[in-house]
Amino acid sequence: MGLAELRLRQQRLSEAQDLIRRMLRVSGAPFENHVAAAKLLLASDQPAMAAQLLSERTGAFPWDGEARVLLAETEVKRAAGAQTPWSAALVTAARDPRLTYANRVGAAHAMGETGTTADNLGSDELAVIAQAPAPNPQEAEKPGYVAARLLAARAATDNAVRVRLLTGALALRPEDAQARLEAFEAAYAAGEHQKAVALLEPLLESTSFAYSLGQTASVFDEQAPEHYVDDYMVRQFLSGYAPPERMPELAAKLGESLASIGRLSAAALVDEVSLRIEPNAQVSERVEALQGDLERRAENARRRPAIQDDLAQPYPVHPKLEPRP
Repeated sequence: MGLAELRLRQQRLSEAQDLIRRMLRVSGAPFENHVAAAKLLLASDQPAMAAQLLSERTGAFPWDGEARVLLAETEVKRAAGAQTPWSAALVTAARDPRLTYANRVGAAHAMGETGTTADNLGSDELAVIAQAPAPNPQEAEKPGYVAARLLAARAATDNAVRVRLLTGALALRPEDAQARLEAFEAAYAAGEHQKAVALLEPLLESTSFAYSLGQTASVFDEQAPEHYVDDYMVRQFLSGYAPPERMPELAAKLGESLASIGRLSAAALVDEVSLRIEPNAQVSERVEALQGDLERRAENARRRPAIQDDLAQPYPVHPKLEPRP
């Protein structure tokens, strides 16, 4: 599948299609990978072969709601506004109580994107989702709406609105890792660094990276930095929650947010993880500045007077070092 994706990026379409067909013949159970292959083709703007694969999947597994919805959506979009029976298939899927709610949300969202209209979808939230390509934020924030909030947030251009919608969705579904990552990035973009860190910490705490970060948790850290970042620590950062190619960017954003709220030692650690994955001049400069600030903190801790009954000091007291302008 990976090689087929590469060929699609290179616009070598016939080779990509041959690779996909070969993969489907030799890997896994029959029809097991048809949906994944179709999604790859759709992402590469190849709806014809995607529709063919989805048709084969739904023919073999007519109860596969995801494939049914994706096939109907693909065919309606291919029709480009012309009358097609696949529009009715979307409506049927959105109404079908035998499908998972996620599949029905997918059908309703496809209805909104393709302009397919219908009444009585069986849920007020589904009706809101089906009204337009993206739900109105005010309507999406009705009590209990999660899917509508997520779709509205992904279409919103105002980061403050995105943060509000995504945190509202997480209040109802805190285990949604994808929504949590999106909320973190929205809060970072909005300059709400304390909130950004708080949003991402539950994901970090679910991996062994949490222990390393916990050793640098205080904003009052006065120890000179002694970070050792190894391959294991790098692999544990957001392990299972984000694709490898996004890790350097996410680590750099987290490092900047940690630095902005005064957790300098933690920021230096996360920035070093980012650099270990992918070199970046801007992050390197920030690490050097953070290390200088931490060393100044440690030196000031050695310079300040001891608070005790006796005015005599056990060591020489020196003026406090101020940050460089």
